[in-house]
Amino acid sequence: QQHRINLKWLSYTIAEELNGYVGLEPNLRINLGHMANYKLQIVAHSNAEACDPIVLVNDSAGHFHYNDDQEDSTNSKLILDDVRDGVFDIWVGSFAGAACTIGLDIRAIRNH
Repeated sequence: QQHRINLKWLSYTIAEELNGYVGLEPNLRINLGHMANYKLQIVAHSNAEACDPIVLVNDSAGHFHYNDDQEDSTNSKLILDDVRDGVFDIWVGSFAGAACTIGLDIRAIRNH
């Protein structure tokens, strides 16, 4: 079951109004270690045009990150720099609440 979220309450961390549909609980909880020399890339993607996936992350420091559309696509992409070891909660959903299949790719990328 999905629920509408209005992320205006996150405005102290993120300076724009963010909207979409996600579940009440995160879709994925990961505990990362040895991340001192890495950044984290999170991509939510779908081939369904009506899907328009969103991704919402609560990082190990308690900060929220959100993305709706990346560059020339309705897919979502976040790149988190200065990643701290610890637990990350990740929600995936859709901008308009469409029921669809969403793929999630997570990669640790070595900093240069």
